[in-house]
Amino acid sequence: MTQADRRPSSGELLLDWMTWRPVDPLPPGAGAGAAESVSLVKASPITRDAVVSPQVAARPASPATSQLPAPGRDDTMRVRLIAVVSVAVVVVAIATGGWWLSSEAPWGQHSAASPGVVPPEAADAEGASSSSVGTCGAGPQVRPATIAPGGDGLTLDATMSTPCTGGDILSSDETGVVVTEGSRLVAAASFDLSSTPVALTGTPRQVELVFPPGSYFDLPDATADLQSAVVAVTQVSPRTVTYLPAADPSAVRLTASTQLAPAGVDTESSAAAGLAARVAADRDVVAAQDEGRWVAQLSSKRAGLVADGRVWDSKSILAEFAELAARFGGARLLQSDEWSVFTSPGLLVTVTDQSFPDPAAAVGWCRSNGFDRDHCLAKMISRTAPAEGTTVYTD
Repeated sequence: MTQADRRPSSGELLLDWMTWRPVDPLPPGAGAGAAESVSLVKASPITRDAVVSPQVAARPASPATSQLPAPGRDDTMRVRLIAVVSVAVVVVAIATGGWWLSSEAPWGQHSAASPGVVPPEAADAEGASSSSVGTCGAGPQVRPATIAPGGDGLTLDATMSTPCTGGDILSSDETGVVVTEGSRLVAAASFDLSSTPVALTGTPRQVELVFPPGSYFDLPDATADLQSAVVAVTQVSPRTVTYLPAADPSAVRLTASTQLAPAGVDTESSAAAGLAARVAADRDVVAAQDEGRWVAQLSSKRAGLVADGRVWDSKSILAEFAELAARFGGARLLQSDEWSVFTSPGLLVTVTDQSFPDPAAAVGWCRSNGFDRDHCLAKMISRTAPAEGTTVYTD
């Protein structure tokens, strides 16, 4: 077989498959012999510099065939260009793959720049060791014990634990705590724990939560059963610490940083409801213990009253009552309409829990505690006595 008779190899056809096609159909009358002499001709290239055809010579000229052109200088340049482009593509693919394999996950920079923070897969509770503490997807379990006013606000004593075996960490700078008792909102505030993270385990940890004035709206009686109280803890913003080498089981005291208004809740109405509940809780106690006796009256306010350079509302009245109760070891809240000795209706009156046998003793108590006549006076308690003669001021 001569070079002219050789058909293109399979490799040659694969290289130039887009530019080769069979010649036009045989003309009518051509026989089987003519069919055997069918050759391939070069079609117009897809682009000017597309693939080139291999050197394939046609059979001797016949009515049904066309002779292929011999390869020229342009064909050789095209082959070289294709080789250069192919090598460039391979180099780019290898470089891109190497970059992808060497790049860090998105959390890599955060964990490297923030001490105490580890990637999510290592920070969850399941990844924590027996001595370390990770994070938990479920909220902490809080069991309230007592709640009472203190010098810096309403203090809730409780225990906290987590249902996750690997522990949990409270470290958000917006850790919201909402305390409810039945349908009543007791307190709501946000705690910044970003610099003082709290580690929790399955063992209950003693916690004191302090709600400053303006962040509590009810004052449950000290003897109230808190079994129905619910304490919800939510880390509103991301944790700043997601890993601690060991849990600290000691008691911790946390003070709220900002007030928190739960969605859909009118906190002023909640405070008004809290005041009414406190009046109801104190009514029968005062009637049984103080009827006909004297007490020191420390305040009388209503919402909207302007006094001491401010406009009072239910939240500020509640806060004042709580401060006085904490300062003197207890106080009672009365509604002036329910007692015959008061002449002004609609007042919330704060009196001492301690009672006295006569007005002189009550006035002496006012003086000894540094009050002036505008902020403390002696008052007799009665539901039936007339108002005259039931009030004695300090000098």
